[in-house]
Amino acid sequence: IDELIGLARGLAADGDLNHSEVEFLQKWLAANLAISQQPLIRTLYQRINAVLADGVVDEEEKSSLLDTLKSLS
Repeated sequence: IDELIGLARGLAADGDLNHSEVEFLQKWLAANLAISQQPLIRTLYQRINAVLADGVVDEEEKSSLLDTLKSLS
């Protein structure tokens, strides 16, 4: 969780998210999903998968994810 908080801080630091940052977070969460029983990781992973499902991260999705990352950090 500490590492996830650090990632959230870093990704949210500039106040914007791009597609590659969202994909990076998705990959990190996927890699850590198997070793963590934390519902936070599972929930965030499912949310990011839903955002990336159509292959586009629109402004509303970016804003929502950015708010989530700021809250997390």
